[in-house]
Amino acid sequence: MWTDHCLQTGDSGFPPSLMTASTDIVVQKGMNQYVDAYSAFMDNTKTLKTTLDTTLQSLGIDTIYVAGIATDVCVRWTVEDALTFGNYDVKVITDATEAVLGSEANFDSALAAMVSAGATSLTAADVLAMECPQETSGSTRLAAAGALLAAAALLSPAGQ
Repeated sequence: MWTDHCLQTGDSGFPPSLMTASTDIVVQKGMNQYVDAYSAFMDNTKTLKTTLDTTLQSLGIDTIYVAGIATDVCVRWTVEDALTFGNYDVKVITDATEAVLGSEANFDSALAAMVSAGATSLTAADVLAMECPQETSGSTRLAAAGALLAAAALLSPAGQ
């Protein structure tokens, strides 16, 4: 369906300008080259899960903030899987995501479906205006009480 992109032998790396730390957690998706993997949680057959759900649960994260491309594909599948299989409180950062080919109709339709499924839509300004949670019970919560999932930045070895 798509041209090959985010190949481990090609353009799947992070740009040099992105500041990273050795403690950063990178979740790979699309590990089966014969099955598309739009969601950050699992492949499209719903049989091969990534480590994302286990990682979030082990960190005590119950709220996730989703951004990335494409709103109508990877972001939508990630949000739907988070709501269906992970039972997370899901926030979609609307001005930090874009539909395929910039289609406003596809963006609006995908956002409406995600909100109808139980996600909340907000803007980057809304997130930045939130008070960061403090340490509780000896465990640190990630920024804004959740994890930011950049669906487009999750690495895929095959044309996912």
